[in-house]
Amino acid sequence: KMDNYDQTIEYYKKAVDVNPKYENAQFNLGLAYYRKNLFYNAVTAYKNALEIDPSKYDTNYNLGLAYDKLNKLDDAIIYYKRAVEIKPDYTRALYNLGLVYYDKQNYSAAEEYYKRAIDSDPKYYKAHFNLGLVYKTQKKDNLAEEYYRRTVEIEPQHYKSYYNLGLIYDRKDQINSAIENYNKAVQIEPSYVKAHYNLGGIYHDVALGFLKNPG
Repeated sequence: KMDNYDQTIEYYKKAVDVNPKYENAQFNLGLAYYRKNLFYNAVTAYKNALEIDPSKYDTNYNLGLAYDKLNKLDDAIIYYKRAVEIKPDYTRALYNLGLVYYDKQNYSAAEEYYKRAIDSDPKYYKAHFNLGLVYKTQKKDNLAEEYYRRTVEIEPQHYKSYYNLGLIYDRKDQINSAIENYNKAVQIEPSYVKAHYNLGGIYHDVALGFLKNPG
């Protein structure tokens, strides 16, 4: 596979050597570099493509992705936003803006972009879940609970939502609900250590008499 990408890069480079204004070749060269984890090279190729045609939303988005991989979050924001300016309902770009702002601990901006991602695609469960994480971080448990529930309505196999619901109920001493959600998490993902650990903690507290024995 890697050899194929090496050949891909070689031929796209030949194409742009012959015609540096060949936008598709620059874009696909960026894509090949990205898939080989050569993110600085990808940035250069995508920038060359944008010099030829700055109106391509997918090129702006992919340049944002490459900067994101390089942890250059401010640059990633610039190009994700350009993608959204060109294509306002571009769900993945809106979602990635939410992710980047969350990483930068700008929770109000993260909330805004996750909500815009949900508006553009109400079934995009990752945006629902991550909006739940924003509310969890802000200790807004009721809102977090709402969005974790929405996540599992759309994607019933999303074990991390069940785990996080378990955490909320655990904190509220709603032990039966906590157990139910931790159990759902481990039924879906049997190797999910955190959920097993928290179930162990609950039953340990029951054994010590700190909690009533759950029915």
